[in-house]
Amino acid sequence: MSRELRLTSGRVLPRFGIGARAQRMAFVATAVLVGAVPSDAQWLQFANDGARRASAAVGPIAVPALLWQRSTDLSGGPLVYEGPSSPVVWNGRAYANARHYTEAGYTHNKLVAIDVATGEIVFETLVSKGAFDSWSSPAVDPVTGIVLLASGSALFAIDADDGGIVWQRPLQRIVVNASPLVADGPQPGRAFITDYDPFGGDSLLYCVNLSPFDAATNPFQPGAIVWQEPIGGASGSTAAYADGVVYVATAAGIDGVPDAGIVWAFDVDAPPGARLLWSTAVGEGFYGGVCVRDGSVYSASYDFAGTQNNSTLAKLRASDGAVMWTAPCERTASIPVVSGDRIYLSGGLPGFGSAPKVQAFHDSGTSAVKLWDTYADSGGQLIVGGWSHQMALAGSMLYVGRIPSGGASWSPYTDLYLLDTSRTPSQPGFVAQVRSGVGSSPALSGGRVYSIGTAGLAALAECADFSGDGRTNGADLQGFVDALFSAQPTAEQRGLADISGDGLLDAADASMLATRLLGL
Repeated sequence: MSRELRLTSGRVLPRFGIGARAQRMAFVATAVLVGAVPSDAQWLQFANDGARRASAAVGPIAVPALLWQRSTDLSGGPLVYEGPSSPVVWNGRAYANARHYTEAGYTHNKLVAIDVATGEIVFETLVSKGAFDSWSSPAVDPVTGIVLLASGSALFAIDADDGGIVWQRPLQRIVVNASPLVADGPQPGRAFITDYDPFGGDSLLYCVNLSPFDAATNPFQPGAIVWQEPIGGASGSTAAYADGVVYVATAAGIDGVPDAGIVWAFDVDAPPGARLLWSTAVGEGFYGGVCVRDGSVYSASYDFAGTQNNSTLAKLRASDGAVMWTAPCERTASIPVVSGDRIYLSGGLPGFGSAPKVQAFHDSGTSAVKLWDTYADSGGQLIVGGWSHQMALAGSMLYVGRIPSGGASWSPYTDLYLLDTSRTPSQPGFVAQVRSGVGSSPALSGGRVYSIGTAGLAALAECADFSGDGRTNGADLQGFVDALFSAQPTAEQRGLADISGDGLLDAADASMLATRLLGL
């Protein structure tokens, strides 16, 4: 064929640089298959949703394409994210918690908004300086269009579009490692946050109004505290919500006795004195969040004494708090990831009798059995996971980071692992891919993986996956052609279309795409 393509570099190349038969087949595939494939387009809060399920319907089976990596702020200086925290994604933007530095040093935290198509910063909004290296993650309320960030001793509501502070709610104590919860569905809208008192018994769970004032149906201004309840001693207690009930796990009881882990359930709409539905003590203290799934509440504890697998993974009945089962697990502040009868848990740290690992359990309903352990099953060779890390799951693919070798709580994770859970650690292909420079608690959105790492916040994808279904297929052809012909391709277009990895969008990429699609 004699048709030619002139690229922005000025070079003239044969159209696609492949045979006529392949070109005809490719364009037939375009006509038949092109179109957006339905996919998750948002990851609204820590572990994705109010129930903290940490899963998405769509995720890439490989992430060779780096769409962008943001490591500098608006002033051109280094952009230092709160290391183990998770970004959130909504309406074409990623939002992340970062530190703000001046000549005086680290003075504030800030919410950073990044355009997911270009990797460019849209705004930075300063908030109070975080306490004790807190890695609290943002949360989006899509109804009011605000992003919540807990930092210092306040909860901030920031306009998701322009970065203006809409309101801020002072709290009685600082927040450490706990992320805000936006309840899914109820109106008027409600958010929840816990404050920090790990060695006493005075922590509170706050219910904060999100909706506009209405004298009859919602007599609260946005940002007003609707109610607050004592929950004992808490650190990193990230709440979860399902069906009108908010659940939270804490490190101590109201009496402040340490290492007495308690899971609490509160009726969101009940009057004072009737909100507490149940509280269940489950051994050691809890320093992370809970997951609510299919009428059950899952949480894992952190026991400071002992060696590996010294802590407790627990399943409670959501209706009354009855303990369904407990099982030994590695110490962690991570939320269990539940998929059917499988439960995955990231835990451990280097030293102190512990070891970083990912564990899988089989839930039979009344008991749980450990299926595999990445550390034990590899003879200590596979170092993946960590106590401050929140994994994400899509299909059989588990996205998990590697804790820094020094084990610093506030440092970003160093590598991202894609683990194929249809296999076991002893089987070939269990580690599907390793990507360096990223690895902290990932967000999955639109077939992309967003993760903070040693090189900043990055967006990763499967090559040429323009449709966002996590695969390279015929649905991607139109997006590839658009990128190839664009006079000014976006960072996302360049990252996806540069299949050869040579920094150019040219015939070599088209040929490689055709080879993938047609099996040539």
